[in-house]
Amino acid sequence: MSSDLLNMENAFGKVFRHKRLFNYVVSPISSEDGLVKCIAGSNIQQEIPMDYFKRDWKEDTTIDLTELKTKMIDYPAETPFTIAYNEHFETDDTFVHTYLHFDNVEEEEFPLWVLTQCKKVDRDTLINPFTMIMPVKDNLVAECQKEIDIMNEIRKENEFIAFDDFQGFEFGLLKILEKKFLREI
Repeated sequence: MSSDLLNMENAFGKVFRHKRLFNYVVSPISSEDGLVKCIAGSNIQQEIPMDYFKRDWKEDTTIDLTELKTKMIDYPAETPFTIAYNEHFETDDTFVHTYLHFDNVEEEEFPLWVLTQCKKVDRDTLINPFTMIMPVKDNLVAECQKEIDIMNEIRKENEFIAFDDFQGFEFGLLKILEKKFLREI
């Protein structure tokens, strides 16, 4: 499906993944008042602003919604589709890849952005899938690390800003990284 999702009815019943948060999986069920209502897991629904949905999500034609729901039966209630995606649908090419994520989220007030290189089989034990920010182009790791070091300094200098205000600032930094270093999965 193209990124021009003006006719949302064509998206209902299909599976979409976030372009940067590749293991973030939803299925649209309705749209109204500028919001896309989605199933995001077992007994989980979420509303995503239409403009963000159009910009940040892409259909994954390799995942059938019925099959995804069948896989979800094995998980407890309120389990996100992310878990089933990681375990059943993401292809493991057996190569080492690089991922940008938060480090020590529970240990620090200010979590750092870090890069971790690993194979998929090791990734979910090394990286909490819910702290993942994006997969990085493997040939640009050194350049990305330099940018992350600078951005972590900027983030630290601005951590006193109220969270709601800081969120937009942080998102701007992420969009720069995404434009330069995102490895599409």
